Amino acid sequence: LTAMRQSLARLGVKEATDGYPLHISVGNSQQQQAEGYDLQIAADGATIKGHDAAGAFWGAQSLLSLLGVNQHQVPLMKVSDAPRFEYRGMQTDVARHFRSQQTLMKLIDQMSAMKLNKLHLGLTNDEGWRLEIPGLPELTAVGGQRAFDLTEKTSLLPQLGSGPDNKNNGSGFFTRQDYIEVIKYAKARQIEVIPEIDMPAHARAAVVSMEARYDKLSKA
Repeated sequence: LTAMRQSLARLGVKEATDGYPLHISVGNSQQQQAEGYDLQIAADGATIKGHDAAGAFWGAQSLLSLLGVNQHQVPLMKVSDAPRFEYRGMQTDVARHFRSQQTLMKLIDQMSAMKLNKLHLGLTNDEGWRLEIPGLPELTAVGGQRAFDLTEKTSLLPQLGSGPDNKNNGSGFFTRQDYIEVIKYAKARQIEVIPEIDMPAHARAAVVSMEARYDKLSKA
């Protein structure tokens, strides 16, 4: 419900007690397929009946898509819909080119509008490690940075046009809390985040980080 309110707010639609009524329910849809829904838009109000919570949410997305076209005139209709494919995915790689938490959330919003339900999130690769592991801080302190350091004790060497310092999207990482917030944000929009952590291949960022950790602890 919170996710839908946020979507309405982005469209400039305000809630009002005397506004156009909308009723959403779960479990009484004619659609017997998972994620299915019935949507009815009548002159006196709209009704969404979801087979499950995901179905109710996708029905709401269908209504929102109509509001996005014309907020002042929505056609009367009946829709009974269910997904053809169970897995409707999007993949993004933040290891090679880091993207902020806010950017990921914008992507999740667009995915939900298109009824995509799986976000394959590449968090590690040769070119970067993007997830904080509290017990192994070097993974992000070193492996999450790209800059010109020939020893690679403070960062990975520049790759993919990331430049000589770490002030670009070659560097950065998600804190534990950042990642938890992304997962919760996606779940509220019926999207499962599937993390990709590459081992043993494509693990150069992790290897370099652990070599730096070994060197530091050896000196200590």
